[in-house]
Amino acid sequence: MNRSAQTMVLLLPVLGLGLALGTYSLLMPVDALRGWLAAFVWATTIPVGALLLLVIHRLTGGDWGAALAPVLSPASKAILPVALAALPVLVFSRTLYPWQAPEMPAAVAAHYMNPLFFAVRAVIVFAIWSAFAWIESLRRARLGAAVCLIVLAIVTNVAPVDWVVSTKPGFSSSAFGFGFAVEQILAALGFC
Repeated sequence: MNRSAQTMVLLLPVLGLGLALGTYSLLMPVDALRGWLAAFVWATTIPVGALLLLVIHRLTGGDWGAALAPVLSPASKAILPVALAALPVLVFSRTLYPWQAPEMPAAVAAHYMNPLFFAVRAVIVFAIWSAFAWIESLRRARLGAAVCLIVLAIVTNVAPVDWVVSTKPGFSSSAFGFGFAVEQILAALGFC
């Protein structure tokens, strides 16, 4: 089989899948957006979990971090392409999130849960994650790593609540963000 035939054999399933997803998106846009949201949130787990593990290792030491660093460091830097996957979530946030639902307090809906502030929070979250992943000097010193871990703990609790919990107005959980951080760490370890 020649090179162009091999390329076609590889590209046809990808094109078919793209066509199927495009058709599904046109026929059932809300369901397609919810699927995209789930995939996007899943895609954040490995880079953010890798970043958390790098910072934890800087604070705790041990041979495990040196063994995993060649995988964790580049994995943490994958946060930038994942940020691009957030664009459909941000553009179609009114469709995904029922912010004007009766269960949502009016003050919260008006000042916190609105498309503009949602997008601003998402940009800030990705900027923080990217800065800590790409600028290694921020987490090289122990004090820097400690500050990084505190900031990541806050940010990693806010983002899942914004992206996942807010799809169900009236639902609240004080442990969701922490549980999500554990999932991120486990995903990064599974990636190694």
